[in-house]
Amino acid sequence: MQVTLAYPYADFVTTLGHIVFYPVKKADVEKWGQEYTKHVNGTGPFKFVEWVDDQHINLVRNDDYYGEKAKLDAVEYKIFADENTAFLEFKAVNLEFTQIPIGKIKATQDDPTYGQYCLNAPMVSILYYGMSLNYPLFRDNPKLREAINYAIDRENICEVVAEGVPTR
Repeated sequence: MQVTLAYPYADFVTTLGHIVFYPVKKADVEKWGQEYTKHVNGTGPFKFVEWVDDQHINLVRNDDYYGEKAKLDAVEYKIFADENTAFLEFKAVNLEFTQIPIGKIKATQDDPTYGQYCLNAPMVSILYYGMSLNYPLFRDNPKLREAINYAIDRENICEVVAEGVPTR
């Protein structure tokens, strides 16, 4: 396959690493249409089994995988409406891994029962305030946009709101 760009784009190869560019079977997309994401296939160490909305996604080991075989027979991703519920399930030993909700990170790190299991690693993310330039208030007011930029206390957000944990 060959791609011709309309203009120079230095990040093109990096962009291809995004999930929307992962290889998929054309026949599967044609077969499932809009429901394709519920019938995924892939090339990894696990095979897709089932996706139940708002409940779980199940995978099983792909014994045909070309690389090192997975050490687990299966994986179940539980889906929760909010991270607090997931965290309570983790504390009840019903989950092996979850994200610690903002506001509970320091207390969990200091907790002798759970602190030893806390992982603190930065994640690639972008946090921003969007101002629609469709509205004259923002479009016609570059000084207002600049003032909002300078009014944001980034250090306070990082240290107090996010409890010193790298953004996620």
